[in-house]
Amino acid sequence: WNGPTQADSYAAKITAISCASPEFCVAVDAENYAFVFAPTITTFTTTSVQSIVGQSVSIGVQVTSGLTTRTTGGRVQVTDGIQSCTASLSGSNGTSSGACELTEQIRGNYSLLATYGTNSDFGGSVSTPTALTVGNANSTTALVSSAGRVTYGHEQIGTISVTVSPQYSGSEPTGTVTLKASSTTLCLATLTAGTARCTLLARQLAAGTYHLTATYGGSADFYGSATAAPTTLTV
Repeated sequence: WNGPTQADSYAAKITAISCASPEFCVAVDAENYAFVFAPTITTFTTTSVQSIVGQSVSIGVQVTSGLTTRTTGGRVQVTDGIQSCTASLSGSNGTSSGACELTEQIRGNYSLLATYGTNSDFGGSVSTPTALTVGNANSTTALVSSAGRVTYGHEQIGTISVTVSPQYSGSEPTGTVTLKASSTTLCLATLTAGTARCTLLARQLAAGTYHLTATYGGSADFYGSATAAPTTLTV
């Protein structure tokens, strides 16, 4: 059971807490209602967590109590202020642990907090914050040309499509892609849902053979990338 309990109902009204030992505490509210509980300590099993955009990272937690004859079961909610997850606990002798996964889609520094809820035997507790650092993810750029050969003066029948894929699914790269035919810049296209298109202009290129390439400049959350191999276009 991890929902509201009798202890939770009176938590806001508590006027005094007395702990006779690490195993037992007594809380008294404004109406002189008293209940007994075992205090707990909630901690993270690591002092800092590293991740990148879109990558799921496992967050380990532990709940301990001086009451070793029972186990601090239940759940712990973990949050970084934006995303949250719930870890189910298991263990013995007053100590239990668990883990849950968080995925952030924005690069940055976050502060993790873990909260253990009050139940019939144990008092709730909140961890001290621990750092979560989310870095840039890699990207992959791919190019497809609708035609491998176009007629000079009618190049507009050719369309170049570019897809920029994230290292992990869940967030699409944003920004711009530069498309070139050998050393000639064809266009600077803006990504929409991870894709961009460029239509050739009539007489934009002289007759000849060109190597089409696409370069993604990156964004606040993704590193840039370029096509692994050029695509041939003949005019």
